[in-house]
Amino acid sequence: MRRAMVNTRTSWWRSVRGREVLTTEVPERPAAGSDDVPGWLWPYVSALPARQRAAVVLRYYLDLPEAEVAAALGCSTGTVRSQTFKAVAKLRSALAADAETVPGESGGERR
Repeated sequence: MRRAMVNTRTSWWRSVRGREVLTTEVPERPAAGSDDVPGWLWPYVSALPARQRAAVVLRYYLDLPEAEVAAALGCSTGTVRSQTFKAVAKLRSALAADAETVPGESGGERR
């Protein structure tokens, strides 16, 4: 029973994440815009509480590992995880609320 549960969870995880496409060539530079946070996102990030904002910026914008973020903020890695989880949840709900209030937009690029 345990093995069946593990296999089911693994299959689900693989289908959700999608498959990686392996290539023999390494790209010269990152994809366009991958290193920039879109300008329309900053008002949402700046509306977060200070600790959540710091955790999100350090973790995702500066791409620091959780341990380095925890050291920078003077807290545990568990706190970093919970703060980023809460911040991302708030960002998602704020973005979803704005998407519902803007008539005529279908999730395309924001202005």
